[in-house]
Amino acid sequence: IKDYIALLGSIKVAFSARAKNHSVWQHALTTLGKKKESEQKLQLGGKPEKLAQVQQEIREWESKVEEGQKNFEAASKTLKQELKRFEAERAAEFKSKFISYMEA
Repeated sequence: IKDYIALLGSIKVAFSARAKNHSVWQHALTTLGKKKESEQKLQLGGKPEKLAQVQQEIREWESKVEEGQKNFEAASKTLKQELKRFEAERAAEFKSKFISYMEA
């Protein structure tokens, strides 16, 4: 039972990390969208002095979106590995218990 608890704990940590990374990624996407809207308004409004700053911010947020997506994908991969490990150990444990039961 201790092994199951430890495995479930690692799955819980991996799932929490995945959820957090997804939230950060989505926040970056939302902020990037707002910055692009600001850029369009500045272009239409003819305010070139603020346009350069917004374009720099867009580049920064684009890199944050990329980083967020990579982190989310890495966390998803880790979670899948933890779930596979749990399933494999659970199946091996079940097989062992079943064989012991049949031999008894």
